[in-house]
Amino acid sequence: MPGAGSNAKRGVFTASGPGMKTGGFAGATTLIASCKGVPATTVSVNSDHLSNTAFATHPWFLSLVSYNHVGSPNSLNCLNSTGDSATASSGYVGPSGSAPATSNHPGGVQVCMADGSVRFVRDSVAQNIWMAIGTRFGKEIVDAGGF
Repeated sequence: MPGAGSNAKRGVFTASGPGMKTGGFAGATTLIASCKGVPATTVSVNSDHLSNTAFATHPWFLSLVSYNHVGSPNSLNCLNSTGDSATASSGYVGPSGSAPATSNHPGGVQVCMADGSVRFVRDSVAQNIWMAIGTRFGKEIVDAGGF
């Protein structure tokens, strides 16, 4: 994994693809494949912005608060070099990138659900299920056994 040690979880790496913002699920899949293909020798473009800065203004609020359900749990944080030029030049993940949940739990992450319950979600969760439990927009019904 790029950026040995804690840098891999805190760092932001560059990937390309349309992302969710412009390409929907297919765009996100392209971005995720690019993010997974980041060479192991790659150094993070930024390791000090992730999840520690927020401004209550649009659109920078979306750029600075880093968490979404694009990449699977414990995968890399990747900014989208082709989907959002403003965040690509700043080193922030932004609304077109991937900023997944990360943890030091082996094999997955603890996720707080909208009903207040906390569930363990495996790193190997299917991408469509991970995206479905991240939003109510698609109105999917997801069996808890799926994650």
